[in-house]
Amino acid sequence: MKLIQNLAEWHALRSDIPNHARIGFVPTMGNLHRGHQSLFERSIRENDLSVASIFINPTQFNREDDFINYPKTLSEDLDLLDSLGVDY
Repeated sequence: MKLIQNLAEWHALRSDIPNHARIGFVPTMGNLHRGHQSLFERSIRENDLSVASIFINPTQFNREDDFINYPKTLSEDLDLLDSLGVDY
């Protein structure tokens, strides 16, 4: 699995992917669980490439302490994505 840290990296990489390639995209806020896993498995089955995003969006929380206390499990999330065969 290739890790992409910013939009510029994605644009550079995307320019090398053939236009006819089907790309599945699963946006998440991390803290991945079995429900996420099923989405990734489907994306892998139905597409040529699968892309995950992990972004904990502070605007989705009503209270700042909810955002601060949201579980941050990046290492475990990346391990799961890699084990499933997610491409990016």
